[in-house]
Amino acid sequence: GFHLIGEVFDGNPAALARYQRWGIDGLLDFPMYFAVRDMVRNGETGTRFNQAVLNARQNIPFDDFMGTFIDNHDVPRFVNQVRREREEKLAQALMFLFTYTGIPVMYYGTELPMDGGAEHTGRAMMDWETEPQFRDLVTVLNGLRADYPALTEGDFDIVKRSISSFAFARWDEDEVFITVLNNADEDRRLDIEIPEEMQRDYRWALPVLIDENGEPVAPGVPDLDPVRIRRGEIRLNLPEYTGVVIRLSESRD
Repeated sequence: GFHLIGEVFDGNPAALARYQRWGIDGLLDFPMYFAVRDMVRNGETGTRFNQAVLNARQNIPFDDFMGTFIDNHDVPRFVNQVRREREEKLAQALMFLFTYTGIPVMYYGTELPMDGGAEHTGRAMMDWETEPQFRDLVTVLNGLRADYPALTEGDFDIVKRSISSFAFARWDEDEVFITVLNNADEDRRLDIEIPEEMQRDYRWALPVLIDENGEPVAPGVPDLDPVRIRRGEIRLNLPEYTGVVIRLSESRD
């Protein structure tokens, strides 16, 4: 009657899959941790990231039970692994964390973000004095998961991958969300084709990472207007090292 999650420090999905088959519901998803770190932090290609995602999903039998994370007590904090555009890349990683399959596991202080390079400095006491720079982003993302089952129980599909970008969709019979990451060091126009089974009557793509005034909630979240879907395609202009989560809608509101 309870969910059991364990830790196996291994980037091989097949190795983690054995523990699920032996009875542990889920494990910390180290294969995806390494994949996100390599793409967002190191600038690995979206096509290589795509292969890592496919490899994990093909090998792990119950990926919805995995614990998705971007840093924890055993590795350097995410921002200490990034040399430039720290805030923008952390925002990208958080978007992935809360919209990918599995259960988000967020390390304390990531929302500030706290520093912590080596293992033990990453375990420093929580800094309660600093105003969290990413609190609003985490709040919005977590609220979306609470309000829309598509982000917790919905299907998953990769809808775009290229040298410098990656996009995936989460959907159910009621909602479709698409997370898009631009990992290039320059602005890019990304044309995202919606799979036929998702198109239905949707006409607009609405950015959802905004506050009550319609402003972006964090660095790394671009200021975008609703985008008209034309012939099953979404055309987005994303600045360098940014990401966006959009919800498909029948109307512009």
